[in-house]
Amino acid sequence: MRLTITRALNFQESMEETAKFSKYLFTAPNPLYTGTALLLVSVLTGFLFFYPDERSALFGLAIFGIPGLLAGLLTKLFVVASGGKIYFRRSFLLALLSMAFPVFFGILWRVLSLFTHVEMIYALIISPASIVFFRHFVIYAIATPSHPITLPNAIIHTVLIAIPMTYLIPLNANQIVVLIASTALFLLASAIFMEIVSYPMQRFFGVKAGALVKPLLDHLTEKDVASASALEKFLDSFASKVNVYMGV
Repeated sequence: MRLTITRALNFQESMEETAKFSKYLFTAPNPLYTGTALLLVSVLTGFLFFYPDERSALFGLAIFGIPGLLAGLLTKLFVVASGGKIYFRRSFLLALLSMAFPVFFGILWRVLSLFTHVEMIYALIISPASIVFFRHFVIYAIATPSHPITLPNAIIHTVLIAIPMTYLIPLNANQIVVLIASTALFLLASAIFMEIVSYPMQRFFGVKAGALVKPLLDHLTEKDVASASALEKFLDSFASKVNVYMGV
């Protein structure tokens, strides 16, 4: 049997290898750019739901734009308060990506309304409710890998949208119940999904998959020593020592 011996990398070489890998990672844009894009998308969303009302753009900004910016700001504050770590770049990007759900339901309603009589209000209600699925999944993975701790951050964007929506539309009692119930269902679905995804790793390695994403990001973006140690501890947990005969 032929045995190939590979020399262990020293610290400098290890840093260089990490740097090579890091350049292939996506870097979140400046919050100024994502915030501007969010406002533009919110105007588009306003037209999707409210056109031909002449206030479509204003409704889009009031219901989706301003709440999205506030969600970008509050996400970081909530994560830090709960002992996690997230940058404004990531929190604003998360707010922007969350707008994909209102846009999707707006387009879906427009298409369905061509063939059937579907009330716009229910598509509008489901839009912010669906955001919690995505937010809970992302924040759990990159900032606070705990369902109870992630909960306030998961729903903050939805709550910020629901407040102006309730007063500007306005929503009646039944519609508010639908909003709350659908939000709870999307949140529950996200938590169940995370547990299903994490189960194989939890079973075989004793660590949930979501708990590894945060230290990996911190190690790659900050060269954080504690995160590197956490990853090494995980790898060592299932490493096995072997005795081999080697001839030189």
